Amino acid sequence: MKRHVSADALSNIMWWVDGSYGVHWDSKGHTGAMMPIWRSALISVFRKHKLNVGSSTEVELVSIADVLGVMMWCKYFMESQGYTIDTNVLYQDNKSTILLAKNGQLSASKKSKHIHDRFFLITDKIAKGDLEVKHAPTKQMLADINTKPLQGQLFWEMRANVMWIDVDYKDGKERCATHSMLLPRK
Repeated sequence: MKRHVSADALSNIMWWVDGSYGVHWDSKGHTGAMMPIWRSALISVFRKHKLNVGSSTEVELVSIADVLGVMMWCKYFMESQGYTIDTNVLYQDNKSTILLAKNGQLSASKKSKHIHDRFFLITDKIAKGDLEVKHAPTKQMLADINTKPLQGQLFWEMRANVMWIDVDYKDGKERCATHSMLLPRK
């Protein structure tokens, strides 16, 4: 399958970060993140968490903390290349996580006081204006392709968004139109 990468505006960085709770054999979570440039995934991150957590909200916060360094590096790298970054937006599908990310421990209740301060570095980045956090509905969470086994129409739609292809794309058509020397050998 051919990949198409295109950029129409490099001044807006968008990140989709998602976490899956207790999906591994040892009940640890999983992080999935994606930074597309227009409709192609330029950076894609997926990794197992190194610690166990107590809720899906905490998994999402740990996932953001896992990817925050890469997110900031991308912003600073693009600025050092001479681009002006107008927005650096993180899309998240868990509203409790968004509140904790924006307000830090101030949004923590008795049930979430145990969450470590290191996962609230994002609060500082938001306060400095380096990052915004916005809600994205679960069906539009591009990072789901890195955290869950998607099936059916949702898989085809996510694949189309990430690969910049039609939802009803068929490999056979491209295989017939591609020179035989360019096809993988068996």
